Amino acid sequence: MSLLALEYFNNTIQAYLIFLGILVGLIIIFVIFKSIIVHRLKKVAGLTKTEYDDALIEIVRKISWIFYFVLALVISSKYLVMSDLATKIIHYLFIIILIWQVIKSIQVGLDYLVSQYITKKAAEDGDDDEGPDIHKIALFTKVIKIVIWIVGTLLIVSNLGFNITSLIAGLGVGGIAIALAAHNILEDIFASFSIYMDQPFRVGDYIVVGDKMGTVKKIGIKTSRITSLQGEEIIISNRELTNAHIQNFKKMEEKNKFYYRNYISDTKQKTRKDFCYY
Repeated sequence: MSLLALEYFNNTIQAYLIFLGILVGLIIIFVIFKSIIVHRLKKVAGLTKTEYDDALIEIVRKISWIFYFVLALVISSKYLVMSDLATKIIHYLFIIILIWQVIKSIQVGLDYLVSQYITKKAAEDGDDDEGPDIHKIALFTKVIKIVIWIVGTLLIVSNLGFNITSLIAGLGVGGIAIALAAHNILEDIFASFSIYMDQPFRVGDYIVVGDKMGTVKKIGIKTSRITSLQGEEIIISNRELTNAHIQNFKKMEEKNKFYYRNYISDTKQKTRKDFCYY
């Protein structure tokens, strides 16, 4: 009997060699195909001004080798005689990796477009305070990513054969219990959304909240940090900030600078004008 005809786990050595050859060959083909696609896309992107084709290049370029390996494994495994359990394991593995890769690709494209948008707007606006709020954009990007991961996880659970209806119902009951237990934390988180949306103040503004005053250094999810004139850091919960009367001196500072500059200019021209501070 030939060595290639020997059987192990219902497959001959020849079948295993064919399986390995197809597996390795497909991985090489996928990598080469990826390089060709990226090269072609770069040529097309060089002829356009849109950022979407550049984002597509970044997505294709960052497709994980794990995805290529699992895809090649699914195709090459068709040449083996496998048990139902092994077939299910490979099938579920492919579903998990596929959904994971789709989520990662969406994240890569989203991060690229957001970074390009921020860079472009910052270049256009310069040091203008009315430029893009980086912290606000970053927060909404994180929220979108969390939603994508939640949807992806539910898709994986559903494709694995679990009843997501009962699971969601269970999570709903658990969510109510957590919300009751972490009432103050949730209020601070929702308050941070309110601050980002309404923008009563921004990072760099000089504000007065009750008996506390200073320059805003950071607006976080739960708390905001203010540096006082003496240099110490004041940490205030976002819930307290949204419920308090806030005095923002940023605009007043800009008005003072405006009128001061006009006064100096008029003085040089020996023209007397009254000016005042607001």
